[in-house]
Amino acid sequence: MKYFTVFALFVLFSCGKQEQVLLPKSNVTIVKDVTDLSPIYIFFETKGKDTLAVVNRKNSIISTNWILNIDKRLPLRLVIPEIIKLQQKKREDKAHKNEKAENYYSYADTIGKNLAFIPFTNVYYKMEKPNGTIIFFNKNNEISLSFKQRKL
Repeated sequence: MKYFTVFALFVLFSCGKQEQVLLPKSNVTIVKDVTDLSPIYIFFETKGKDTLAVVNRKNSIISTNWILNIDKRLPLRLVIPEIIKLQQKKREDKAHKNEKAENYYSYADTIGKNLAFIPFTNVYYKMEKPNGTIIFFNKNNEISLSFKQRKL
């Protein structure tokens, strides 16, 4: 019994902290099944008053489909630079490249009660000021457009 107690205490204290990702929800399924995948997690973390986007890259196998599980509490200004780095890594690797491998965002399907996916392989993000039409999303899911005229 003494050894069991020591073993139980060892197991209890050796477990790392458990992290969770709060996924966005939708009532529409775009892609239901993805095979041959590597899950990549972007966790929400706070240090004092700062919000951090912590990326778990351990499972990012370039020749597989990537599923990005991003915490919905993270602002886009923190997430987009991390996604740019991940996509750049996958696009630049020529040795292990799989042309059929895609990138997907995951979200919770509230009607089917399962995980669903949105492909974004051919999306190229930039962190610079745009020229032309600017699309704004507010917290109430309303969209507004701004047209910037180019100087001739």
